[in-house]
Amino acid sequence: MRTELIGILAVMGLAWGCRHSPKDGESIDDVCQVSNDGKTVTVSGYVRQYGGTSFCTHDGCPFNIAPRAGKVPDGQQTLSAYFREGKGPRSVEVLKSSNPAPEDLVLRDDGERTFHPVSVVRVTGKARVKETDGGLVCHVIGLEHVELVED
Repeated sequence: MRTELIGILAVMGLAWGCRHSPKDGESIDDVCQVSNDGKTVTVSGYVRQYGGTSFCTHDGCPFNIAPRAGKVPDGQQTLSAYFREGKGPRSVEVLKSSNPAPEDLVLRDDGERTFHPVSVVRVTGKARVKETDGGLVCHVIGLEHVELVED
């Protein structure tokens, strides 16, 4: 148990110290444009647990995709990507539904490689982007492709 904890903390420390560089057109700012609403888009960034909880809807289970692993500065755009609940490609297995920790959420890419929040991923799906008084609300639903990125 102690060795596993040290490994998790080391990976988290590396992720917080690094910053992912998305491919052209895959940054959150590129994707979160009203002109992309309804289009198939690809975005890459750090998977973050959504609000410390896991609440799944008919669209799936939301996770934030952020440009960095640490705290996102105020005003920095993020988006929500919806993983279907279950096992298999492009899914999330929720091991503990009440106040889950990152290790209680097992995500899978297209090749069924497992990862947890704080990992870097590239996802492709349908963009839902709306303007609000507070800025843009941006989602990617109906994931067609999920790839664990190892920068």
